[in-house]
Amino acid sequence: MVQGVVEKKNVMPILANILLEAEGPLLKISATDLEVAINIKMQASVEVDGKVTVLAKKLYDIVKEAPGEEINISAESDDKVQIQSQQSVCKILPPLSYAQSVAYQENAKLILTDSGGVQEESSWLGISCLTLRTETERPITVAEGTNIVGG
Repeated sequence: MVQGVVEKKNVMPILANILLEAEGPLLKISATDLEVAINIKMQASVEVDGKVTVLAKKLYDIVKEAPGEEINISAESDDKVQIQSQQSVCKILPPLSYAQSVAYQENAKLILTDSGGVQEESSWLGISCLTLRTETERPITVAEGTNIVGG
């Protein structure tokens, strides 16, 4: 429901986010596209009060895969958000600089991406990559055996 209110045109990137505010026994979820706003309050088990923004589409995609399951959301001090259900754990990172992005890739065992640049970097780093598209503009990474195009 909240995801339908966020800005899709990306005029202001923050509008593609949902604000999660945890305080006491409540979780407040807010979103707007500057024409329509939605605010929802619900009971939650809050360990530490705080607030964080999360890309609406990412949160929606994760939560829809865990219908009926308890979802745990935690924010780390460096703006990483961890979303955990009974079957999976997903970490959403804030926008990264190029150097930060490569540092994360260096520590990965497998990289899932739809970015041509990330395909090249993973190949250069020797880390296996699964490209989430039906084709790649970096066929050399497939030829070298470091990238599989998985659509």
